[in-house]
Amino acid sequence: MIPEVSKFVKVSLADVYEWFEGRGQRELAEQFVYQYSPEYVAEMWQEDVDFMRGLMQSVCAFMKVEVDQILSKTRKAEVAMARHIFFAVVRHYRPRISLSRLGDFMNRDHATALHGIKKINDVLYSDKMFRRELQALLARLIDLKLIGDMSLIANAPMLTKATQNEQGDD
Repeated sequence: MIPEVSKFVKVSLADVYEWFEGRGQRELAEQFVYQYSPEYVAEMWQEDVDFMRGLMQSVCAFMKVEVDQILSKTRKAEVAMARHIFFAVVRHYRPRISLSRLGDFMNRDHATALHGIKKINDVLYSDKMFRRELQALLARLIDLKLIGDMSLIANAPMLTKATQNEQGDD
């Protein structure tokens, strides 16, 4: 970390600590300072990077694409879908990772990450086969202890006959 920034962060954290402590909130002050200390933030980011690396390898293996392909500029359908799945899984299971950081990790911008997430949500809504495939991937990720549940699928609405009729798709 740049020394000037580090000094600013420490001064700011000290000010915040004093503010909370002055209001009788010492426990909250200690918790806040710990959570936003440069060491804690660096440790948290490293955990997120490790998670994303493991996830990327698993998604690539499942989708039968190479890691360098998912990081490349290619727009091939199978590679783009693997990239979209990666974005959606990271965003769902690690919401603290900003779209900008997610995009940076994949050599993309935040808008590309957001587009990938929306794409997966749309496909989950309309394609039962894709939903089953994603369920198999999530089961694999649970086995690898990268994620803890199937909530990505459980929280996604399904396109049923009733919703198709509401949309005028008879």
